Order: sequence, then C-alpha cells, then structure tokens
Amino acid sequence: MQNPASAPEVSTSKAVVGGQVSAGASAAAGNEIVPNTEDDRTPLSPDRGVDSDLAGTVPAVRLRGVTFTHVGALRPAVAGLSFDLMPGEKVALLGRSGAGKSTLLSLIRGDLIPGTGEVELFGDPHPGADAACGLIGVINQDPHVFNTTVLDNLRIARADVSEDEAWRVLDRVGLRERIERFPEGVMSVVGEEGHLLSGGERHRLALARILLADTPIVVLDEPFVGLDPATEGSVLDAVLDALADRSLLMVTHHLQGVERMDRVAFLEDGQFALMGMPDDLARTSARYRRLLAADRGLAG
Repeated sequence: MQNPASAPEVSTSKAVVGGQVSAGASAAAGNEIVPNTEDDRTPLSPDRGVDSDLAGTVPAVRLRGVTFTHVGALRPAVAGLSFDLMPGEKVALLGRSGAGKSTLLSLIRGDLIPGTGEVELFGDPHPGADAACGLIGVINQDPHVFNTTVLDNLRIARADVSEDEAWRVLDRVGLRERIERFPEGVMSVVGEEGHLLSGGERHRLALARILLADTPIVVLDEPFVGLDPATEGSVLDAVLDALADRSLLMVTHHLQGVERMDRVAFLEDGQFALMGMPDDLARTSARYRRLLAADRGLAG
C-alpha cells in the first residue's frame, strides 16, 4: 500500500479532502420531499436571503443559467439553475433522489462541465476539478480512513503536518481525548477502514483534514447518514463551529440543525422550488412547515 502521506488523493476526484467521493451521492432511503399541494412558492433569486452585509461581495460559488443533461437522459438533470454561495455562508440543500443534487455538486466540484451556463469560483471561471482541489473540500457519507496511523491519515490533507499540529486540530474537532487513549497517540494505527474509530469519530477525522487543508469552500455530501441522532447533532455542532469562516453547502436528507444555516434550498426536477432563510420559510411557506413536521415525526 502506498503511504498516504505521499498520496494525498483519496479517490478519483481531486476535489476531495475530507472523504472519498462516490460516483453519485443519493439521498438516504426514505427521503421524501412533501409534494407541493398548494402554490406557496416565493419568486426566487439566486441570492435571496443573503445577509445584506455581503451585498457586492464576490460569491465563493456562482452558477448562472446552468443546464446539464446526462448522456442518454430525456431531460436535463438541472435546468437553467442560478445560485450564489457567499463567502462564509452556510446553505442546506435538500431534494428527493433524482432532484439534481448530485449533479449540482459535481458541477460545483468541477467533475462535470455545464452544457450551457457558467460556474464560477470567487469570480473566475471554474478551473476544473484538479485545479479546484485547493478551494473545495468534501466530507461524504462514509469518510475513508486508511489502515495507517492517525498522523498519516491527517497528512492526506497536508503532507507536512507535525505531531503538535495534529494534536491541535484533533482538539478543535473534539477527537483529542479519544486519540490520547490510543497506545501510541497519533502514531497509533487505526485499522482497516478505521475500525478503531466510530462513525462519528471518522467524520471528525475527516473534518480535521478539511481544517488542515484550509479550503475556503466545504461541501458536506449527506455526511451524517447512518449516525444516530445524538451523534449527528454532536458532529454537526463540531462542523459548524470549526467551519464558521468557510462557505458551506450541506446536502442533507432531513432538517436536523437546519436552523443554524443561513439559507435552505430545495431542489425539485432540477430547479429550486424553495429558497430562503429558515425562519422566513417557517413563517411564510406552508410547504416548509409540512417538511419540518414530517422530519420531526409530527405529521398526521
């Protein structure tokens, strides 16, 4: 096996730091977006809900009129999609399987090139997945952990990480005490697929990689599937606290923690059906209230 310290790529996608990218992430089983039985849509603009203090700021990510159709598909996966993710902004992205979420993420990462429209990063045309690896970090459902030391797993993000720096970043993500209990600390081997770590601890390790890589844009691609609610909440808190200054796009199958996001966006048939600040949507959108009720098990 190649030493991960000299092989920073952990999957075929160069835009990955926190975990490996699947060919196409899908929504969790049972994910259903409540059908829109009434027309409560609000006219959408790509920057709707953005803090007024950010007005005039160059977006971290900008999509303008983006359409992409997969080979052999009868209709576009995303159609005329426009969207801004501002510096430091946190956006939750929801939608049932097939709504276009995976395609949207692939366009942002640079794995796909739009058929029409433009994708920009910080005001410049998207440079492609290879060149964007220093700008975009990804944490997926099942972050990959190599059968090597904790330190070498962190060096996947940056090869020159010292032991002292490793301990500091582990402390930031709430993993230091756990690693201190290992016989050799950060020099301990974590086992095949990181079996010495729990699911939540593997996600924290992936977050530590993101912090070390220092990418200004972070994508959480269904990151908490399979975690129990308490662990999910704890890891989400750690993520949001650690990434307070980063632009964050979180693809999620439900609404836990959504109140801590700046905006919520719902994709449906390749277009945004709802977009806005959580409090505003809860007040003005009957559909959003039904989603919240269903997610919390309150729907009749």
